[in-house]
Amino acid sequence: MYVLAILSAPMLYGVLCVPLTSAFLARFPAHLNALGGTHNPKLVLCVEVMQLLTLFLCGAAVQWIAGRSKVAHRILVTATLTMLSIGVAVQYQYWSAMPAWHHYIFFLLIVAAMPTGALWVRRARPPKRLSN
Repeated sequence: MYVLAILSAPMLYGVLCVPLTSAFLARFPAHLNALGGTHNPKLVLCVEVMQLLTLFLCGAAVQWIAGRSKVAHRILVTATLTMLSIGVAVQYQYWSAMPAWHHYIFFLLIVAAMPTGALWVRRARPPKRLSN
């Protein structure tokens, strides 16, 4: 179950954000560069918002799957670091496709939005109480 919690973040990101971003950017072919990215600030900000929402959901999914186990916090940290390492590798490959500030904001979103999504689930799911 713990491995599924850790892998849920990159799987969910790949299912949601990657195709949504591609579909969104495809609507503006005049602003796309040869690598499929854009340097148009408005479009980049829209991509950032999609990434923020998806990363929030990724953190929520990790926490929901991990539950209130004793290692849930470590699972979230591991999932966040996994996403960050995947993100660095991918962003490095497409560094010139988007403005440099986009990449740094993306890294920041990973380390901020995933824990925030997890916190939201923790607060929404009160711990189970033992009956007397």
